[in-house]
Amino acid sequence: MPKPYATFIGSGKKEFSFLRIPDIEYKLETPDLAPKALVKVTGSKLSADVVESELAKISRVDWTWEALPHEEDSFLMPFPSDEEMQRMASIDYHLKNLGVTLTISAWQSSNDVKPIYQLEEIWVHITGVPHAWRHYLVFWALGTMIGTTQEVDMSTYRKRGHPSSGWGAEQRSASFHH
Repeated sequence: MPKPYATFIGSGKKEFSFLRIPDIEYKLETPDLAPKALVKVTGSKLSADVVESELAKISRVDWTWEALPHEEDSFLMPFPSDEEMQRMASIDYHLKNLGVTLTISAWQSSNDVKPIYQLEEIWVHITGVPHAWRHYLVFWALGTMIGTTQEVDMSTYRKRGHPSSGWGAEQRSASFHH
């Protein structure tokens, strides 16, 4: 399977850059339907194993707890249900024997980063292409100079500027869909 890549397209100013990441279609073997929570540890540091065992003691359900380190003092954890997560999020857990407090809150990973602008798709008409370069792959490559080529309109090229039509080189052109 080919690996995806990001392409830098350009920028308008320092904080406004354009990147293209191709759409990637993949299928998970099993859907991940478990709600996720952020478990913040204050007072001291704990390992993932200790957080998992403490939540197993606190929880009312039989569940395999898995703590994934998120930041220096927190973990992301799947929960057995929204109800259990909401119940446990309503209380701060002061663990006297460890000298820490566990705070649980819902985690929304789908809203982490959203594009602030979607580029519009346009058709671009390019003229003055040298005779030796007037074929599909070169037209496609020329289109990538200003963005991501989606399509090359070869029928318009043939109507307007195919070498058999007798038009001059300056009249030969191609259209690109970006």
